[in-house]
Amino acid sequence: MTGVGPFPVVAVLAAIAFFVAWLTAKLLGRKDGGQASSFILDAIFLGVVSARIAFVLRWWRDYLDSPISIITIADGGFLWQVGLAVAAIFLWSRSRRTPATRRPAFAALLVGVLTWFGLDAVVAHMRESEPPMPAFSVTTLDGQAVDLSSFRGRPVVVNVWATWCPPCRREMPVFRQASEAFPGVVFLMLNQGEDVDTVRAVLARQSLGASHVLLDPDSKMMQAFGLKAVPGTFYFDADGHLLDSHLGELTLPPLRTQLRRLFPSSITDTNSKERT
Repeated sequence: MTGVGPFPVVAVLAAIAFFVAWLTAKLLGRKDGGQASSFILDAIFLGVVSARIAFVLRWWRDYLDSPISIITIADGGFLWQVGLAVAAIFLWSRSRRTPATRRPAFAALLVGVLTWFGLDAVVAHMRESEPPMPAFSVTTLDGQAVDLSSFRGRPVVVNVWATWCPPCRREMPVFRQASEAFPGVVFLMLNQGEDVDTVRAVLARQSLGASHVLLDPDSKMMQAFGLKAVPGTFYFDADGHLLDSHLGELTLPPLRTQLRRLFPSSITDTNSKERT
């Protein structure tokens, strides 16, 4: 499960969990004049901002290379443990003199967290039923037919993109850097629904490398996984099983983090000593 319509699944889960937390505070704090629900909204905002700042600080060297990517929050780069801690500290600080507000506020925070983990478990279970890496044929820029299943045997990251999509074009240097840093992983840039001349022209105009760029003129990858928008990124293990996916633009730090998490025994990050 990559997303709900055009929205990344993680964004949908977060929105539901935040709403449930606010609604819980609203219902439990009916006698406090709405303070609990107000505190929860403030705590959510501070938690999200803190989680993003913490992630950026953790990978500050990568973000220093591309400062604009700091505001690309769709890349999923958050340290949620930090955000949760900040939210809890804020709630305690604001409600320490009003026990009647503290109880519904912390109850709402707990319900929101449990909702998040519950929904995440459901999505993980649904992902187990996702199809494996497709076995259909795609073509190289030189016109040679290649079967996607032929890349099994090593971890594979498939990025689904199109030339008309600005976030897709911004991602391409990121995946090139990742392929250099993680030589044990195969990176495939699978163009959707476009002809070779269009793809070559954009690659040449933006000085983007053609390495691992493949053509899927019938957009079979999007059809196989029900993808409604690009870019999308799919992570497969060496046996072709789908481990995770991401809908939306990726920057280098979240991509590095995901690769280390999913493929710890089969990759070597050649830049890890520099970046940690």
